[in-house]
Amino acid sequence: VSKSLTGSDTYNFAQSYALALAVHPDLMSYVNPTFLLCHRDRHIQIGNFFMIRDVQAPAVAVEVCFISNQCQFNVINNDNNRALVGEGIAIGADGYLSALVGGPPRSGRPPRFTQPLRVVPPSFRQGINTRANALLASFSEGFDGSTFPPAGWTTLTSGAPIPFTWQRTTDTLIVQAGVGAALVAGQYGSANDEWLVSPMIRVGPGDSGLSFYWAGNRDLATAVNATCNIRPKGNTSWTQVWSLASEPSATRFVYRDRVVNLASYAGDSIQFAFRVQGTFGADFAIDDVAVGSFPATTTPVNDACPGLDLPTGSFTLSGVTCYGSNDLDPTPSCVDDGMDGADVVYRLQAASGDTLSVSVEGAWNPAIYLVNSCSSPSCLAGAYPVDAATPPSFSHVFATGGTYYLVVDGPQGQCGPFLLSGTFRGLTTDVRDEPGVTPGLQLAAFPNPFGSFVTLRAQIPPETRGAAEISIFDLAGRQIAALHPVFRGSTCEIKWDGHADDGAAVAAGAYFIRLRVGNQVVRRVITLTP
Repeated sequence: VSKSLTGSDTYNFAQSYALALAVHPDLMSYVNPTFLLCHRDRHIQIGNFFMIRDVQAPAVAVEVCFISNQCQFNVINNDNNRALVGEGIAIGADGYLSALVGGPPRSGRPPRFTQPLRVVPPSFRQGINTRANALLASFSEGFDGSTFPPAGWTTLTSGAPIPFTWQRTTDTLIVQAGVGAALVAGQYGSANDEWLVSPMIRVGPGDSGLSFYWAGNRDLATAVNATCNIRPKGNTSWTQVWSLASEPSATRFVYRDRVVNLASYAGDSIQFAFRVQGTFGADFAIDDVAVGSFPATTTPVNDACPGLDLPTGSFTLSGVTCYGSNDLDPTPSCVDDGMDGADVVYRLQAASGDTLSVSVEGAWNPAIYLVNSCSSPSCLAGAYPVDAATPPSFSHVFATGGTYYLVVDGPQGQCGPFLLSGTFRGLTTDVRDEPGVTPGLQLAAFPNPFGSFVTLRAQIPPETRGAAEISIFDLAGRQIAALHPVFRGSTCEIKWDGHADDGAAVAAGAYFIRLRVGNQVVRRVITLTP
């Protein structure tokens, strides 16, 4: 995504970044199985990119592969593989465009293999940017402009002087993102009541949430409390929709994202206000306020076992532990300190010899550990930061196959947003880097995606020698079915009905197909829909 290095955004940076957020996960859904083990996700990059910086429309540059990498060159030098990657880009762009007008993707199909927690850019100074995957906010304010309050906003004060009323700060220790944030300083000796009121905003059909980042001290909420309040157009009274006093105790002054549900205000015009009141309290700041298609803040879906499935290959996931419970505490602890805070869980299916390399980062110093059970967990590996500059990390080779659980946790009273990244190499038997794609050896699948069955059409060069084999693998690389094609001349067609060799119906999702003739091979990806 292109962004000016001088500080002024190019034409459509916000829209272009939203487009990147939409395209990236769907692109990776096709790149991961297409390139198998010879690629690395470089995520979303922001820079002063010449080829798109002056485009007067949302624009991103997609770097698919390096032709100097022989493995990647062999894969991309094939029409079907290029079509797969192109389809991933098209589906992501389709989702972005559909979000602008509301409704389902124009193709009628949902994005493939979307991760439950979206991929995010690197962390900002005070916390991880964990804003939910809204494709485009209809309203946003980051307090980056030099005028405060921003155009359309108003402030109300009980008479407190600056800095004890709402002000703009550029202190890099306070700003969540960009160059500015809104702040009320604490320690005022008299009772204050400070309001920061938004302009009138119309809540559109896709505007499901009001999102804002806040940083404060929950433990001093009895001295100074902060609230978010909403009133519809024409109303003089405010409805409180969030309160600092109701937040769980957590690491102090680390930004957290809160999303307030706006469903009851759909179609209305509203104002929202941030209010700080009390005496001798702590500082309180907000940043990056937005209205858009944000899901409301709730308990994490992976709060407890069995958790969410950890993807194979390279991954980068974000989340927040604060709104969960304390579920997995191995005895003895996996790390030096007791982990009695809220935690979240990821499940992984490992085979003997598989490797997990993982790290976690967050401004509140989260820990990470691996256990073998939900009910009576025993620790296999763990790491806790020895200093704020070194995120905890570990690598573990599984001695035996089975189900394991990766946990992000912290000491009692500490929680916050985190960024979890690493690599999990699942079983890759018979799905390894083959010696290139043979020219003339072809494999097509239609329809794709498919429901009840898929037709596989194979073609081999007339001079090819050797028995032809078609095998189907799941995303972990395990062979689930073997088909026996019968060629008439150099072509054949064979159907697969979505059942494994043992007769069991396989789950909806993506599968690899491999056509092998002698030492020649070609691979494709198919998608089974529910």
